[in-house]
Amino acid sequence: MVTIMVDKKIEKINLGEGIDINKGLLITLGISVSFIAFSILMIFLSIKPEKIYAATVNGEGIPLAEYNQRVEAMKNQYVQMMRTAITDDLLSVIKKNSLDGMIEREILLQKAKDSDFEIDKSVVESELQQIKEKNFGNDEKAFFEALRKANLTVSSLREQITNDKMIEKLREKLTAEKIKITEEQQKKYYAENNAQFSKGEEVKAAHILVKEEKQANEIYDLALKGEDFSELAKKHSTDQGSKDKGGDLGFFPKGQMVPEFEAAVWKLKNNEVSKPVKSQFGFHIIKRLDFKPAENKTYEQAKTEIAEKLRKEKEPEVIRDFVKEQRSKAELKIFVAVEPDLAPKMPEKPQTAPKNEKKEHVK
Repeated sequence: MVTIMVDKKIEKINLGEGIDINKGLLITLGISVSFIAFSILMIFLSIKPEKIYAATVNGEGIPLAEYNQRVEAMKNQYVQMMRTAITDDLLSVIKKNSLDGMIEREILLQKAKDSDFEIDKSVVESELQQIKEKNFGNDEKAFFEALRKANLTVSSLREQITNDKMIEKLREKLTAEKIKITEEQQKKYYAENNAQFSKGEEVKAAHILVKEEKQANEIYDLALKGEDFSELAKKHSTDQGSKDKGGDLGFFPKGQMVPEFEAAVWKLKNNEVSKPVKSQFGFHIIKRLDFKPAENKTYEQAKTEIAEKLRKEKEPEVIRDFVKEQRSKAELKIFVAVEPDLAPKMPEKPQTAPKNEKKEHVK
């Protein structure tokens, strides 16, 4: 600490409420804090950019630590998806793709900020709450532990969400400005893809799956006596995919379930419960919940959906061209080793699942 005596005589300043503090001490502390801040700044400025950043875009840095994290994450994804070791050539591609993705995001974010898009705080808080619910079941401890491992804080996560929303608004703006879908294009798509707009009958059902016929009959009797089917499923069903949802399997068309289940469910009326049905999985008690008749959308009914689909198909090209143009104008400095022209063929994903990994489902 640097101590500077301003005067041999120590004066006092009255701050109200009976609190006095030495004027000399105030000046000493103020100069000390300023000196420390200045020292830290000098140390920071003395560090070479390549030690801190993977790249800079118009003077904005892409942190090296974040780049390294992204490379590791992509390496893990490739290992899981492709079931292959990471070769040197593949690692070069991963590094290039990682950096390109981060540069693209930074370019879009800068342009979004230039457009002065406003993101309501309530939208950010709602997204934050959804992350907690969907990924952590509102478990605060698990949520904060995940943030710690990702080197994030709630504040930095809010900033990420805000930035994502701003980029989303920029994408929507570019799509609206640069993509014009004509009536002729929509009609052509409808004619060539008519089957997409035709849907057969569907039923919605719930079931309770158990191993023993005796238990199935007991549960069936309880259901007939009026006990809540959903609660019975949560308590007794062995189908882990549906039991927590009260056995609900959602809507499905003919031909999707195993034959025994299929034959029973289509004979039921809405809210009717079947006697136990045996299949390769065990014994099912089935309740039909709802029914949808066959549907054939006319062009007029489908045209809005078609226009949106065509826009979505064209959006990547529009964004790619926009980023390419802005990147050519940007002041770009890259500090990590990537080989921009290296593009080896990706290994093909195995066609067959490894032994003991294929699982049977009720559907």
